[in-house]
Amino acid sequence: GELVPGQMFSLREIAARLGVSITPVRDAVNLLHQQGFLEKGPRRSCRIAGITPERVRGYWVVRRALLAESAREAATKITDQELAELERLAARVDALIDMEHYEDAGPLETRFHARIALIAGLPFLAHEIERLDQYDIIIHGAIPPAKVHQHAALIEALVTRDPGVADQAMREHVNAGLEHTLATLAARGMSDTIDQETDSTGRHTGT
Repeated sequence: GELVPGQMFSLREIAARLGVSITPVRDAVNLLHQQGFLEKGPRRSCRIAGITPERVRGYWVVRRALLAESAREAATKITDQELAELERLAARVDALIDMEHYEDAGPLETRFHARIALIAGLPFLAHEIERLDQYDIIIHGAIPPAKVHQHAALIEALVTRDPGVADQAMREHVNAGLEHTLATLAARGMSDTIDQETDSTGRHTGT
C-alpha cells in the first residue's frame, strides 16, 4: 500500500528502504515489468503502471476464468468443515470492506479465493490466483471495492454443491467488480487512464 499508481521510484531508493543490494530489486522489477505492473523509466527509475480500462478488462477476464473454474470444481468436493471455514473468511472480508479497511481486506480476499482453488484440488490455480491478485491490490489502492456482500452469495452457491450454480455465482461476483471499477473510472472522467497523484513522500494528493 506504500506505492500507488503513477508513482515514480528508483531501484536504489527501494534497495535502501529494504536494506538489500540493488541486484534482487532489479530482478523483482524486471518480473513486475513483464507482468505489466511497472513501467521502466530513465536512469533505473520505474513508475507504477496506471490503471486503464484495457488493463482492468484484461485482468478481470483472466480472474473470472480462474475463479469460476475453481468454484465449479470445488462445488462437488467441498466438505461441511471447509464450507464453515470459507464462511468465516467471507464474513471477515465483507466486514473489512464495510469498515473501508481495504488494505486488510485485499489479502484476505485473495486467501479466500485461493482456498477455494485448493479445495478444488487445483494448487497451481491457487498459486496463479495469488500472483494475479497483486494487480487487484493496485486497483483497490486507487478504486475502493463496492460495498456489496458478494462473498456471502458465493458461500450460498457452494452450499448447493452444484457446479453450474457455483460457476455462475463466481462469474457474477467478478463481473460486478469489473463493472464497478469501469464505472468509477468513467465517473472520474478517466476513461483512458487513472494515475494517482502523489507528493514526494508517496502519499495520495488527489483524484
